[in-house]
Amino acid sequence: MKGQSRNPEWSSGWTLVMAAFFGSSLQNLPVYSFGVFMLPVAEEFDWSRASTSAALTLFAMLVVPFGPFMGGQIDKRGSRALALPGAIMLGLAFALLSLNNGMLPLWFALWALVGLAALFIKTTVWTTAVSSVFTRGRGLALAFTLSGLGLASSGAPILSRLAIDNFGWRSAYAMIGLGWSAAVLLILYLFFFDAGDRKRRSIDGSRASATSPGGLTLREALRTGSFRMILASTLFLNIIMAGLAVHINPILISQGLTPTHAAAALGIYGFAGTFGKLGSGWLLDRFHGRIIAPIILIVPALAALVLLQPLTIPLALVAVSLVALASGAELQALTYLTTRYVGLRHLGKIYGTFTSIVAACIGIGPVLAGYIFDLTGSYHLLLLGLIPVTLACSFMLTKLPPYPEHATESV
Repeated sequence: MKGQSRNPEWSSGWTLVMAAFFGSSLQNLPVYSFGVFMLPVAEEFDWSRASTSAALTLFAMLVVPFGPFMGGQIDKRGSRALALPGAIMLGLAFALLSLNNGMLPLWFALWALVGLAALFIKTTVWTTAVSSVFTRGRGLALAFTLSGLGLASSGAPILSRLAIDNFGWRSAYAMIGLGWSAAVLLILYLFFFDAGDRKRRSIDGSRASATSPGGLTLREALRTGSFRMILASTLFLNIIMAGLAVHINPILISQGLTPTHAAAALGIYGFAGTFGKLGSGWLLDRFHGRIIAPIILIVPALAALVLLQPLTIPLALVAVSLVALASGAELQALTYLTTRYVGLRHLGKIYGTFTSIVAACIGIGPVLAGYIFDLTGSYHLLLLGLIPVTLACSFMLTKLPPYPEHATESV
């Protein structure tokens, strides 16, 4: 952040970005710990991986119908009004997963509670708040914000494995859920204030009062070819990438690694994902998205090619790094493109729709990956299918037009 010190946005907004970073990590905790918990839970109750993964589908699908509504609430009430209660509810709901007694209906009900709590702290909350304060440095600011996913993706598997090995999966759910949410809640309470909050508190008031965001309504955005291309790329890419991300631990084990080595290899996931976000954010502030985004979307195909090989530990590190790099940069790029093509006036509702699609993909992808494994006994078909999907999405984004005027607000 020091390199951005000459930009007044960073001088006054770095604490917001820091808080959003940790908030984003809590949001992603259920998804990135799921793969480690999935095996001991499924083995204890003799569930198939598809059945176990179906709970994550329910978790994700709850976001789909409510995403635009929650985004509209952000536009009306501000991000802080949702983030603080959301952090409390998510921690409690995640801890309640320890009550699973082997009945699938109870397992699904508990994950439904996690999904309802997660509605309050989805990506829309963090990106809308940061975008309201940052204009010139928005790409890098969003990159730092979304790097919280990297903290979850690297920290959650390791902490989950350590807690499960030492205390069992039931205690692990309670310890990680309550501990992680309490730390994040404190940071949000102290530092998470968007442009509206700053104006009301007379923090950076001159900038907040001078900002007059323009942009499209949701209906207007859906009529534009650029937003439809972004949504289509998001849909197809994230279905298969979500399955890969959730099942990456079992994939590594199926390709020859021990569970301990697989968990250790996943430790690099967060660092690589963070590098992908920060690097793509820096590039998107300097070059057009129709140049950067298609390049980013080629990386998952390279990852699939590596994962199709018998894995040694060094090769596994390469594969995990490529998956994480692609996941981090892809989300960052599509988020940035959304803010640029639709503007800020109704960003909460529009990005809520965007995250609903991502949530649907997170729900469909893991079950699809689990079904492929149950049907074929391996993940090879998933990896082979990923290659043409990512290449097609990459080509689609090369057709994006120049940024419209409303997407560039004066500073």
